[in-house]
Amino acid sequence: MELLPDEPARFERIAGRAWAAVGQLGPPLRAQATERLGRLITGAFSRIVALLPAWLTDLAPLDDGRCDLLGSASLYLWWHGQLIDDLIDGAEGLDALPVAQFALTRALDGYQQAGLLASADAWGELLALSEASAHAYARELATRPLDVATVSDELLAAWTPELAMDRAGPACFVVTAQLALAAQPQATLRADIASALRQLLGARQLADDASDWLADLKAGHLNVVAAGLIRSLRARTAPENWGSLSLERLAGFELRAEPFWAQVEQTHAGLCSRALARLAPYGPCRLQQLVERQRAHDEAVFARMRQRRATLRSVFGAQALGSAPPDG
Repeated sequence: MELLPDEPARFERIAGRAWAAVGQLGPPLRAQATERLGRLITGAFSRIVALLPAWLTDLAPLDDGRCDLLGSASLYLWWHGQLIDDLIDGAEGLDALPVAQFALTRALDGYQQAGLLASADAWGELLALSEASAHAYARELATRPLDVATVSDELLAAWTPELAMDRAGPACFVVTAQLALAAQPQATLRADIASALRQLLGARQLADDASDWLADLKAGHLNVVAAGLIRSLRARTAPENWGSLSLERLAGFELRAEPFWAQVEQTHAGLCSRALARLAPYGPCRLQQLVERQRAHDEAVFARMRQRRATLRSVFGAQALGSAPPDG
């Protein structure tokens, strides 16, 4: 989504606050945080998180100062979540833990400065979202160490878009915070915006999972799409032969699993459509534009993936792949 003229400067202000806070840290935490902050602020979704309060002002007006304060706190909370996610996935080492703790304390300090922690409703919402995220991560870790041949159906069934949405749930606290600061406590408005943002996070993660499923499995991790592929292949395989399932068989199955991929795309489209439906009563808004942009971006990704599979089927022999007997 194209930024408005004042928005690059707003993001620079918010990022500048974070750089200033990190610069005041003592060694070695300053060095550990500096490198990671540099990676954080180059991420596309970090920019969205920081600017989201400004983008929500057409639904819940806030002055520039409060938008910056809430954007800064939201960025810190997202940073904390990203570090935890990377730690769980093995992309970060243990020295990320002190940085994650720093990011969380700075997020809470921002919410305290805004007066949000004095509100039982706001504090309760943050606790609930954080607890749901913790449960989601616990369900994720329950599938490790991963063996595609022996992982249980019960654990595979836990991998749904809702798991991914719960995991990223604390990012939705910005909605409660924004409406509280804007003195707009309407339950319907809050529920609609929060649901739209949650669906957007789910759609974004599903598209990422579709691109990363094999890399995640090679790293010993499941994601929603990887779990779905395993379930789909098992449905074509006699149970007594499940022990022979492997990454290689999954990679081959991927190329002829067009009904499965169509279902993934349908699920993604449903998430985006539900997000837009929740926002429709309020007319055109920036959050609606964000959902539409994400949908268009992901649809292009899915189209490239379909073309890649078609090309590989052609290379390896469409007839051989298409007429292969059911596994098992």
